[in-house]
Amino acid sequence: MDLSKWKLTPKLEAIAQEFLYQAKLKGYDIKITQGYRTAKYQDDLYAQGRTKPGPVVTDATSKQSWHCKGKAFDIAFKGKTLEEMYNHPEAQWKALADLGKELGLIPGFYFKKPDMPHFEIH
Repeated sequence: MDLSKWKLTPKLEAIAQEFLYQAKLKGYDIKITQGYRTAKYQDDLYAQGRTKPGPVVTDATSKQSWHCKGKAFDIAFKGKTLEEMYNHPEAQWKALADLGKELGLIPGFYFKKPDMPHFEIH
C-alpha cells in the first residue's frame, strides 16, 4: 500500500504499513485520514473553536503537533459518513490502540484527553 501522500517519516511509514496490515488481519477495516500537516493548516485547526467558528478539534499548535513533523497520523474506519467512520465501540478503538502500542506507536487513545484516531512516534 502506498502511503507516500501522507508524507510520514520513513520510520513511521513502515510502522503505519504494518499497523494497517495487522489491523486488517484482526478484522478492522481502517484507513489513514491525516498525516503530515503544514504549520498553517495545524494552526488553522487549533484556531477552530477558539478564534474561528466550529468545534475544537485539536489541542496542539503547529509548534506542538507531531503531524507537522511527519511523525503522526490519524485513522478512521472505512465508511461514507462521519458516523460510519468514527462511531465505533470504545473496545474497538482500544484494540487498535493496543495494536499500535505493540508496534511502537503512541496512541492518542491513552492521552489525558483521549484522541482515539491519533497515533504518533517521537
